[in-house]
Amino acid sequence: MKTYYLLPLTVGLIFTLTQCDQPASESTPTPEELAAIEQAREDSLQAVARAEEAARQEALRQQVEAERTTLSYDEEGMFVVQLSAWRSAEKAETMQSYWVNAGFENASVIEVGDESTGEIWYRVRLGRFATEPDASKAVTLLMDDHSTEGWVYHLDDAATIDW
Repeated sequence: MKTYYLLPLTVGLIFTLTQCDQPASESTPTPEELAAIEQAREDSLQAVARAEEAARQEALRQQVEAERTTLSYDEEGMFVVQLSAWRSAEKAETMQSYWVNAGFENASVIEVGDESTGEIWYRVRLGRFATEPDASKAVTLLMDDHSTEGWVYHLDDAATIDW
């Protein structure tokens, strides 16, 4: 009788040992799991596309801003932008320094008038610009970024003005 018990026990033991050595088989994903995996992949692709578009838009914004704020000065140009005129040379020079520090490196002070009558003015100007549209761009920039008015002034005879 002992063999009747040993044989099923031995067979059970052998079966158990052989099953333990084999890796567990992976189960097939359910349709819901497949849909979730696909949705995660789509979400990831959309996030990458959004990041790429945001980077492209930022680069375009920076390019437009650089074009808007870059002024083309020309030493031989016949156009300037007048910002203000002062009776005091010190006040005019203070304003010139302000504009130079604000990024307008071609700000200058011009003394005009007649010393014999005491009618002396100190004009604060930006420039020179080759064309009127270049000078108008500076006026727009002054208004947009500094809430300051200026006007384009054509130099009748640039050779007679001491810069």
